Amino acid sequence: DCCLSCHSIMDFLSVEIIDNAIEDAKTKKETVESKMDSVMSLMREVELREKDAEKAKHERDECSLYMDELILAQQLMKETNDKVRAREVFTQKSKLATKMEELQFRVLGVLDEGDECVATIDKICKSLEKRLTSAIITKEAADKEKLEKEVALAYQKSQMEKLVKESERLEEEAKDNFWLQEFLVDRGHVINMLQEEVACKCQDVNLLKVELKDCQDENEISVTQDYLSPIVQEAIPTEGCECYKCSNVSKGAKEIMRTNKICKSRIKNSKNKDMKKWIEGQITEAVADHEEEYVF
Repeated sequence: DCCLSCHSIMDFLSVEIIDNAIEDAKTKKETVESKMDSVMSLMREVELREKDAEKAKHERDECSLYMDELILAQQLMKETNDKVRAREVFTQKSKLATKMEELQFRVLGVLDEGDECVATIDKICKSLEKRLTSAIITKEAADKEKLEKEVALAYQKSQMEKLVKESERLEEEAKDNFWLQEFLVDRGHVINMLQEEVACKCQDVNLLKVELKDCQDENEISVTQDYLSPIVQEAIPTEGCECYKCSNVSKGAKEIMRTNKICKSRIKNSKNKDMKKWIEGQITEAVADHEEEYVF
């Protein structure tokens, strides 16, 4: 039994060791893979750096070669300048000095002309400033006077409008007065005719009244055509008279005379007081009819 238990323990330990070894192997594998990746990345970086280094060396060599060429060209140019162009440069300097003197002389002339121009411009500016000041003062005075004139003009316009309105009002009043004058003249003619006609009427009525009074006193009516004819002839106006319309009086008078004839014949037939009253009523009615005809 003891041997079996020992054997079992050993088997268990062996299995555990194997498992641990497997885990260690896996870990190693992962470590190796990680390191391989790092190495590959490093190799790629090294290759790039080496290429950059080669390129830089190549550019350095080219730059050195170009610099050597420039140094050589400078040496050659210096020799040329020292030998050939020194004389040309001196000649050019002489020409340039002459031109410079000429330019200085011309510049001095230009400066003198400029000073004269500046002095002239200053004079012109002073003159213009005086004119500007004068123009401003004149404008202000003109504006002030214009404002006063505008106020006066507005007042005159208002006065003119008032005068126009007053003239229109007076013209209207004149028209009204003319119309009123014509109206009064026309109505004056009418009143004159009415006065004459009323006077004629009153005269006729008074005559009739006197006649009736006489008739009442004598118990008979003595109005005849011969008695009334002077009254009728006096009441009839001529055609040229203003009371020509009074001619209607003659018609009324004739009616009255006809009525009086009838009354006279009836009075002869009867001496009754009732008949007298009837006669008086007939006469009054005839007068009223005459007045109505005149009014119409």
